[in-house]
Amino acid sequence: MQIGKTIKRAGLESRSELVAFLENLHDVIMSRSGSIVVGQALSGKTRSLRLIQEAYEQLYQEELEQRKEAFHRRKSEVLEATSAGLSLDLMNTRGAGTLDIMDVLQGEQQPNALDLRPEEQVLIRRSCRSKRIVTHIVNPQAQPASAFMGEIEEKTKEFKDGILASTLRQIVSSDDGKYQWIVFDGEVATEWIEVLNSVLDDNKKLTLVSGEALPLTPTTRIVIECTDLSKCSPAIISRCGILNMADSVASPK
Repeated sequence: MQIGKTIKRAGLESRSELVAFLENLHDVIMSRSGSIVVGQALSGKTRSLRLIQEAYEQLYQEELEQRKEAFHRRKSEVLEATSAGLSLDLMNTRGAGTLDIMDVLQGEQQPNALDLRPEEQVLIRRSCRSKRIVTHIVNPQAQPASAFMGEIEEKTKEFKDGILASTLRQIVSSDDGKYQWIVFDGEVATEWIEVLNSVLDDNKKLTLVSGEALPLTPTTRIVIECTDLSKCSPAIISRCGILNMADSVASPK
């Protein structure tokens, strides 16, 4: 992860303290299902997470362009070889996946035959080894507990998903290899953080009031931003990686 370049690209000073903190933060988040970033308001917690996300996005875009260029060159070679009556395999492009050669040659006589078609672009994107990070920002204190955790409706007796359950369902249904970060941005309260116990333990499942258990995908991470750990139980603390962000990390000298 080229975090130094990302910091400069964002117009910030790439100081050793900030680089070291971001590298540690990245390692903590990626090695644990749950992480807690502790720091005062405006200390740079949210910006630090975004810098890591931007670094991953830059790596992904660079690889994507390289694979597009490689695929385009190979496609050009296939079309030229076919015109000369030779046989060449388009699938020899490293990491480009599988594509029917006849599909490529259907547009051989067209002026834009070398342009990448939508299905080819999808194929190339799926072949990228670099992953993007998608963040889902949640402020548990901004809505009633029932809206966050879900509730059983009185009339229908059916369970209605809260924000947390809806977010997890969305992640599970669209699991495309991207890293999914659920970021809880706001003061910690016992009412909602204890709900995460079953998510952060070895089961890695969110147990709903209805009895349903929603699994945490391998690429999903729980990140909590807070100012202190006074409302966190020992069980929560023991299951999370914790990193303290001092005011001096993001502040100019």
